Amino acid sequence: ARFGVAEGRIHVVDRGGKGRLLADLMAGQSARVAHADRQVSVVREDVAAMTAWWQRRVVFRDEPLRDIADRFNRMNTVRLRVEDREAGALRLTGNLRVDDVASLRAFLAEQPTLALSADAREIRVRSRRMPAHGTR
Repeated sequence: ARFGVAEGRIHVVDRGGKGRLLADLMAGQSARVAHADRQVSVVREDVAAMTAWWQRRVVFRDEPLRDIADRFNRMNTVRLRVEDREAGALRLTGNLRVDDVASLRAFLAEQPTLALSADAREIRVRSRRMPAHGTR
């Protein structure tokens, strides 16, 4: 099971283990509890990213474009298609409304290593090939 705390504080208790406290979580933390042995791993989370789906936003922090595209495509009818490995590996940070295609296009167009084209159904992104420097 996984628990995340956007605000406040929660205790995660093992009812089968006589009420043993498994985790004490505060805002900005999440815990994953293994079913078999009740092992707990607690990690720090970005609250904006944790709650983004409530507001129909895609929030990403230093994530590869291929992962951002997967998340965007799950929540939108306009497809974001990454056409090469270099573009897909580009790590980006942003916070965009999932249904604001114009902002997504503008954000991608600002990236100096990306080239994009679009129509009504999809945005295609590829790495911009940098011209070779001449030798003297």
